[in-house]
Amino acid sequence: MVDNVQSIAAKLLSDTGLQQRISSSEASDTFTLDGKTYTAQELKQILQQGLSGGDNKRDMGLAVEHSSDGAQFIRDKNNNIITYPKEGETFEQTAKRLGFKQGTPEFEEFIQANAGAHKRHWFKVGEEIKIPPSIENKLVKNEVITKEQAEAEVDKWKERINKPSNPDKPEKLGRLVDGPDKPNKPDKPDKPDKPDKPDKPDKPDKPNRPDRPSPTNGSHAKPVLDNVYDNSAQRQQGDCYLMATINGIRNISGGQKILRNLRSERTVNGKKVYTFNLPGAKLAAEALKDSHYKTHITGTYTFTEDEVREILAQKGTRYSQDDPDTMLLEAAFEKYRQEVQKTLKANNIPLDKYWYIAGMSTSTNCDNPLAGGDAHDAAFVLTGKKSELYYTSNRNLPVLSDQALYQNSAIPVIRNEVQVKTAPISEIDGEITHSKNELNKMLDKIQKDFEEDQKSDIICMASFLVGNDKRSGGHAFTVKRVTKDKVILINPWFPEKDLEMSREQFVNFAKSLTIVKNTPESLWDRIVGTCTDIWNDLFNK
Repeated sequence: MVDNVQSIAAKLLSDTGLQQRISSSEASDTFTLDGKTYTAQELKQILQQGLSGGDNKRDMGLAVEHSSDGAQFIRDKNNNIITYPKEGETFEQTAKRLGFKQGTPEFEEFIQANAGAHKRHWFKVGEEIKIPPSIENKLVKNEVITKEQAEAEVDKWKERINKPSNPDKPEKLGRLVDGPDKPNKPDKPDKPDKPDKPDKPDKPDKPNRPDRPSPTNGSHAKPVLDNVYDNSAQRQQGDCYLMATINGIRNISGGQKILRNLRSERTVNGKKVYTFNLPGAKLAAEALKDSHYKTHITGTYTFTEDEVREILAQKGTRYSQDDPDTMLLEAAFEKYRQEVQKTLKANNIPLDKYWYIAGMSTSTNCDNPLAGGDAHDAAFVLTGKKSELYYTSNRNLPVLSDQALYQNSAIPVIRNEVQVKTAPISEIDGEITHSKNELNKMLDKIQKDFEEDQKSDIICMASFLVGNDKRSGGHAFTVKRVTKDKVILINPWFPEKDLEMSREQFVNFAKSLTIVKNTPESLWDRIVGTCTDIWNDLFNK
C-alpha cells in the first residue's frame, strides 16, 4: 500500500506532463517523488483516485485493493480476466489502454484470446474482453472496466445511434464512403460537397482544394477517392517517415501532380480498380536483377473497390486518418514493403540490415511492414530520385519532449541520449554527410529555393529523437520552409499546423535532414504528360 496518498495525488493532479508520462508507461516502470520510488501502476491508481475524489479503498476498475498482490477480478471458467471495451474503441486502442503494446508476446496472446474482435479491428460495445492469466502481470489494472461501467457504455452507444439519421447519407457503397460499415460513428455520415456554396479564397501556403473543410476532424473527412492529396494525420501506425515524405511532396510546386501520377484508375465490370506504380520500387527491382539477386518486387500494386473499403475502415489504426487517397498510398507502400521482406528472405538477408540498394529498408515486423523507416528511403520509392542526406555522427543527441509535441507546443529538450547507429549508404540515394557545416549549406539551399518564387522545388524531411525521460525514438517531420533565422516544420501528427524552431536549434537537435530536388519538367515532358492524361480520360475510364 502506498503511504501519503493525498500528498502524492496532489502532486500528480498539479503536473499534467507527469500524468501523461505515467499514463504512457509500463505498469512496472518506476518514478521518484519526494525521495521515494513508486511504480507507474501505483501512481495511476492514486491519480484515478484523486480525479474521482475517492479514498484509498475506492474500487479501481474491478480491483478491490491498490496493491497488485491483493487485486481481485471477475474471471471466466478458464481463469481469464473479463473486462469490456469503451464505446467507439478499436481493438488496438483497447489493447493499448490495458497495457499490451503491438509487437510484444503479450499482445499476441491478447489477439489469440480475442481473435474475433481483432479480425474485425474493434470490440462490440458490451462485448467481453478476455485477458489470459499468463499475461495478467502485464495488465494495467486500473484501466479494467466493470460490467456496470460497460452497461453505461452500451447506453451511451444506444443513445447515439438512436438519434435521427441524416437523410443525405449515401446508401450505395460504390462511392467508397469512408468506413460505411464501421460502427464507430454511425450517426455522422460524410457531408457531400455543396455546389452552390462559393469557394473560399486560396491560402498561399495550402495547395489543397479551398472549399474543403479542415480534414483534421474525422467527421469531416472527404468521402471519396478523388486523387487529390490533402492533410492526413498519422495516428497509431509508426509510419511518420512516410507521412512526412508525402507531406513533403505535397508541399512543393507540382507536388500534387507527382502524387497523382503514381495512381491510375480503370473500370472492370462496372467497378473501379486502382493501380499504383512506384518508380523507386521499379528501380530497386532492376538494381537487384543487375546484381544477380532474387527479387519479388514488382513496383505495381492494385486495389479493388472491396479492398479499398477494407483499407478505409482501418483509418486511424493501421493507416492515417482524414484523407482516403493518402491511406490508399500507404497501403500501396505497405504492399511494396511486403515484397521487400519476401525478397530479403529469399536472399538470406536479415530484415534489419541496411542495404546498398535504395528502397530496401523495411520493418522487422512481418505483421506490420509499415512500422519504422527512413524518409530518404520513402522519397526514393515515391519519386525515384536521389537524396542529399545529412545524418549526425554526434553520439550524444538531444531528446525532445513527445508530450509537448502531443500538445503541438514548443518542444523542449528533456535530456541527451547516446546514439551509436550510423547512417546507411546507398548507390542510388546520392550523397551523405555528417558535417554541420554541410547541414547549414543544405538549409541555405532550401531557403534560397523558396525565396526565388515563394514555392519550394525541394522535398525536405528531417528527423529528431523524441520521447520522455526514460525512452526515445526517431520521429520524422516535413521541412516546410527555411528562413534566415527559423525552420518551419510540419509534424505528421498535426499536419495542418506549423511548428517553428530556431535555425540554431535545428542544427543542434536534428538527427537527419533529407532533401530531394524535383527537377522541373521539360516542354517535351509536359506535352507527353498532357497527351497521356487525355488518352487515360478517353479510353481508361
